[in-house]
Amino acid sequence: MAATSSESEKKELSGSQILVKAAYLAAVAHKNQKRKSDESPYINHPLGVAAILAGVGIDDVSTLAAAMLHDVVEDTDVTIEQVLDTFGEKIASIVAEVTDDKSLSKVERKRGQIAHAPYLSKEAKLVKLADKLYNFRDLQRMPPKGWDANRVIGYFAWGLTIVRSIKDVSPKLWKMHCDVQKEGITIDGIHLDLFGKSICGTGDYDEGFFTGMLKGAIIPYLISMETCED
Repeated sequence: MAATSSESEKKELSGSQILVKAAYLAAVAHKNQKRKSDESPYINHPLGVAAILAGVGIDDVSTLAAAMLHDVVEDTDVTIEQVLDTFGEKIASIVAEVTDDKSLSKVERKRGQIAHAPYLSKEAKLVKLADKLYNFRDLQRMPPKGWDANRVIGYFAWGLTIVRSIKDVSPKLWKMHCDVQKEGITIDGIHLDLFGKSICGTGDYDEGFFTGMLKGAIIPYLISMETCED
């Protein structure tokens, strides 16, 4: 079967061209969006996620392109069909794996991320690890207005539950997550410990205990999702 013109064009693109096209599409798609934490241009986030992956030695073009595109279907008018048509099946598949179904409630989406994470492809796990790391660092640096300590701790617990289930795909990224957890976070001048001293430690620990501890912090966070925007 003869390839279509669009398929031929995709095959002729170099890795650099694919990455430039991905960055441009993300920039256009997110042009009117801001980050909740500091009102910075949203495009900083997908580019930052890709930069984290590049920084730990990930040079797979599909993974880096998907990192830049990971929010375009979920948070903009771009469709997965457009990603498929422009970048091909591999990149579109990774983007689809890390895209929440917005027809579901916020709580269902949050629970779904926990349930689905262990079954993601290697590439999608890498994007997910870098995405959560960027968000954790952002939250550590400047929590969004209106987020109290319980909500912040709940978000970290929720995200860490996902991260721990896929951490083996990149020991380097896991170490970076542990560094954030060990540093903790300061809110309204009060320093809060996170989960690094226990979960990221090198000694023996009771998995059931820490799983329970994380769930204890996640439950009120999920409940809060029913009445607030996130």
